[in-house]
Amino acid sequence: MNCFILRILLIFFFLNLTIVSAQGIVNKWVIGYPGGGSNVLIEFNRDSILSIDTLHLKMSFRDLNASICDSHGDLLFYTNGGWIANSTHDTMMNGNNLVPGTYATNWKHDGFRIPQGAVIVPFPDDSSKYYLFHETADLIGNTVIPCKNLFYSVIDMNLDIGLGAVTLKNIVLLNDTLSYGALTVCKHAHGRDWWLLCHQAHSDLFFEYLVTPAGILGPYTQNIGS
Repeated sequence: MNCFILRILLIFFFLNLTIVSAQGIVNKWVIGYPGGGSNVLIEFNRDSILSIDTLHLKMSFRDLNASICDSHGDLLFYTNGGWIANSTHDTMMNGNNLVPGTYATNWKHDGFRIPQGAVIVPFPDDSSKYYLFHETADLIGNTVIPCKNLFYSVIDMNLDIGLGAVTLKNIVLLNDTLSYGALTVCKHAHGRDWWLLCHQAHSDLFFEYLVTPAGILGPYTQNIGS
């Protein structure tokens, strides 16, 4: 546990803690281990103080984790790539079998081995709805290869008595030969919309989407480096 936490703290050292503490939506991160039982909740409070607590949850994790809070910093839901858990740490309504395929079937219980393979952002004009952008992998025999699809799903927190439900699932946003994971988002400079970036495998091409009140715009492309 100590070595694991040290690695996490070193990662956080390089994050912009001012942004993290100022936005309640990213105040709590749920991570953990394969095999279930032992999980970790990392929390930044309003005073930029970091706390780390051990939890015992149904969900197991490997390399993929994504979680989201409301504007007050209260945990809403999280995922390991295979399924979505709500704030009671149970399966969200329609949140099982998050992506199709043999890889997903084999790894949904232990968690996907796709670093930064999912990211969550709120709708710019509706804080009760969220986009989950996510990837899976493919299996050829026993060989794992990156999936050629970038998916998105939509979660509506107004449903299931405030615990949320998945209303759209596994919508293909992009079909290309993509790098393994490494999905990244950042806030637009005007403070409302979100930029989503992903990378074409073995090239210097980046795909960019703009998440706006009108929907997801793009892809826009830039050749800016490996």
